[in-house]
Amino acid sequence: MAQLLTYNTKPGAASVVSPAADTVTADTTPTPTLQAKATDADGNTVRLNFEVWNSAGTTKVASGTSAYVASGTAGSWTAPALATGAYK
Repeated sequence: MAQLLTYNTKPGAASVVSPAADTVTADTTPTPTLQAKATDADGNTVRLNFEVWNSAGTTKVASGTSAYVASGTAGSWTAPALATGAYK
């Protein structure tokens, strides 16, 4: 009896699309939309996980996951309402 083994390579590290990493934005909406993209070597769809941290990087404020998107395509997630301030 033959066995079939399917191997799936994990996607590469995600890269930030918007807002740019380590930048200050003048976003006036309390629910910012975050975007990133990752490429899967097998060409499979990917889902991206997002986290928003306080400016000191000590407390996670919010997190979420994008819908599945094509490899190499930007996925997005809209954060819940955030108080005015600085976040990572």
